[in-house]
Amino acid sequence: MPDAAMPTTETAGQANADSARPASRASFGLPPRRRGRPSGPDRVPLHVRVTLDVDALVTEIAASTGDGPQEIVEEAVRRYAAGLRRAGKLPKQPAEDGSAPSAG
Repeated sequence: MPDAAMPTTETAGQANADSARPASRASFGLPPRRRGRPSGPDRVPLHVRVTLDVDALVTEIAASTGDGPQEIVEEAVRRYAAGLRRAGKLPKQPAEDGSAPSAG
């Protein structure tokens, strides 16, 4: 007697047919509903926690400039690094592979 928990070959085939994806909009010559965000440079996740006053500043800058938090933080880090380079606390040229430059 077959196990009730195991589907038979006939019912397994029906499940596979039912799970087939419907035709896409592109297959009908229609544009996608949402274009999504254009791909940009490769990114890595950076998770930080900020104080409420910094969060309020980011919100204020975003409202004023129309930029999102990512653009605001990236620009802030670039400017901070430029200031450290001018002060001699960072090398004038960043390492190309992202690792720390060798001394000497």
